[in-house]
Amino acid sequence: MIPGIKCALSVRFLWEMACVSERVVVWCAHHIAAMETLYQETLVYARREVLPAGTRHPEVVYQLSEELCALTGWENATPISTSALDREMLEPTYMGHGLAIPHARVAGLPQAAVYLCRATEGIECPSGTATLIVMIAVPMEKPDWYLHLLSRTIRWRMRSGHTEEYFLNTPAEELCRSLREAIIS
Repeated sequence: MIPGIKCALSVRFLWEMACVSERVVVWCAHHIAAMETLYQETLVYARREVLPAGTRHPEVVYQLSEELCALTGWENATPISTSALDREMLEPTYMGHGLAIPHARVAGLPQAAVYLCRATEGIECPSGTATLIVMIAVPMEKPDWYLHLLSRTIRWRMRSGHTEEYFLNTPAEELCRSLREAIIS
């Protein structure tokens, strides 16, 4: 009888695991589809001009928010800059190696966007000097999107093996293409 009990427990355990596995598979399929949508629909832009020397960090966030709205056709830059600066107050978005990633989650954005710019003289951020600034804006309704874009952007910078000089001297279009490939792959 003891082996029967073990068998019954094993069958029940397997049944529960199958139910959990089915839910996990459905979640994974949904998650993969959502990420494919993110990667296909994310707008990626690069600013051709280098930011002028002496530009302060909050000014950069306001400026990039306005430029991003002009590029995407979004109407109001204020929620983007406010969200990014509020986030910056919680914890600085300077990632090291000359990279800062101010990011905003804003209700009602139609899609995610990434905007890359460079600063030859560097921008003084709360925890370091950034020569490469990548602003990310995502819909508030898609909280996992900004985490994916953030991680892909950091990996793009860290795994490239390139120096800050490389990023400053490489044409904006090439950096944009490279970042877009990193986001999609």
